[in-house]
Parts: sequence; structure tokens; C-alpha cells
Amino acid sequence: MRRTLSLVLAIIATPAFAKPVYNSAADVQAITRIEKTNANELNINAVIANYSSNAVLYDFAGPGIFKGHDQIISEFSTRTKPVKNLSVSFPSINVFSDGAMACAAVQMVDEVTLKTGAKSQLSLRQLDVLRKVNGKWRVVQEHISVPTDPKTSLALTDAPVTPATPIEFPTNPFAGPRGVRAGAQAQIKDWTVAFADAPSADAVLKLMGPGDHLLIFDMFFPAPVQGQKALLTAYAPGFAQLASASVSFDDFNADSDGYIGAQIDTQRLAVKLKNGGTMVWTLRQSDCLHQVGGRWFSVFDALSFPLDVKTGKAVMN
Repeated sequence: MRRTLSLVLAIIATPAFAKPVYNSAADVQAITRIEKTNANELNINAVIANYSSNAVLYDFAGPGIFKGHDQIISEFSTRTKPVKNLSVSFPSINVFSDGAMACAAVQMVDEVTLKTGAKSQLSLRQLDVLRKVNGKWRVVQEHISVPTDPKTSLALTDAPVTPATPIEFPTNPFAGPRGVRAGAQAQIKDWTVAFADAPSADAVLKLMGPGDHLLIFDMFFPAPVQGQKALLTAYAPGFAQLASASVSFDDFNADSDGYIGAQIDTQRLAVKLKNGGTMVWTLRQSDCLHQVGGRWFSVFDALSFPLDVKTGKAVMN
């Protein structure tokens, strides 16, 4: 009995059961510092400790899926080798944290100077998911993307940046009961399927926020989509042409601490239009979610196609 009681007390005392704290100043500052440090560092070995050992990273340049330290180090060591200087500015950084798990929706402008003297500018969006491990924040999921011109399929790598406005919940977004972590991955996958299969912009809206607490980095819109009105304006015309959609997954990764949930996936989206046309896209999606009344809602969402660096076009299928 004494041993059983000790085990119960130990479980209750673990950080996973700690009361969530929404966006403490210390957590927001620490996460912001990591985002800026990671983005400005050319030597990946200098910042790899900011990533969990099993981190999943989706890069904007295709195929660009890396899992674990070895793959991340190998890819980015090769990629940064021709770079002489890198300077990154941050039009916006939105953080959503419960003290143990967090997300950051980031807009970046990279000013790159190569060793050849050539210069370029990249306008990037990034959605990160982090976990606190032994008091230190570590990136567990990262989705870097650029928008695509739907008419030409060209990636808009230097599109003008419209900064996202800050998202701040007026009340504690983790006030409800803690979700069951064991079932969270299946629930989040069901949420992702519902998002892909949504028959209307109104149906998508019911999966977001709730309310105006939503930010979407869309694959076609250079500016972030924020709030209910903007979502309906952006997506209603496309959904008006939609007959049906179905989704399957080539890669799916979900995580949750019971308060915040996250997923990053590669999906095949088959679309049928009312005019009889069909489209099949291979795209990437990532989300930062939280539970309200036993349901998952996405606060940050990112959708993208990987970039073919040789053609400058998005790889859509």
C-alpha cells in the first residue's frame, strides 16, 4: 500500500499534470529568443541543441522532410555552405504556450549573401511546435514555407510581407479539463481529416479558433489569414466550386500534452469540382491546436507546397 501511494503521489507531481500557464512572460521571451537564434545561425551544430532528438522538420525546398538530429544537421550543413552572410528580420512572432508545450507562428525575411557575392531575399513563414524538456524549450515540429502563385505555380519567395497581428486570448485558453494524452493523436488525426474534407468555409471556421483567435499561413495567399471574416472571404469562393474532397496521408506526426495539440503531415488531397474537373494535390499541413469543451480547435495553421529550387515552381503532385 505504501509503495502504491508513493507511485500515485509521484505521478501527480510530474510536470505533465502541472496547471497550465498561458503565455508567461518568461516562456514567450525564451521561445522568441530560440526562434531568432535558430533563424540567424549559419552553423546548424551551434543550435541543434534547440531541437529535440526526434524533431520533424519540413523545409520549404523539396522534398525537404528531415527527422532527427542527423538528418537536420546533414541537410542544413550542405545548404548553408555557400552562404557568407545571413541577416534575418521578423515582421511577426506569435506565441501560444501552456508552460509545457508551445507553438510559434513566425514570419521572417532572410537577407542572404553568398560567397560568390550574389545576394537574395527570402520571405518565409514558419510554424514551430516546442516542448519544455528539463526546463529548456526544444523544437519538436517545424514547418517552413513560402506561398505559391496559383496561376503560374511559381513560389513567391520574395513576396512583400504583411505582418500578422498579435493573437491574445482575453481569458485562459486552457481553463477546461485536461484532455487524455493517450487518445490525443487519434483525435488530432480525425480533426485533420475533418479539415481536409470540409464542405464549406463555414465548416472550416468551426474547426478554428474558436472566434477570431486564428492565424493561417495559406499555400496561395502571401498575407496571413486572420479572424473569421478574413477566413470566410478567403475561402468561400473556392468552396463554392467544390463538389467533394478526400484525403490520405503519406506522413503524419501528432503530439499533445493534453492542453495543446499539434500535427504536421504530408497529404494527398483529391478534389472534385462541380464543373466535373478533378485535382490531386500533394501538400503539407501543420497545426497548433487546443481543446475547448472537449473539442480541438486550431489556433495556428500552415499549408504549403514544397519548392523545386531548379524551376522555382511549387511541386503540387
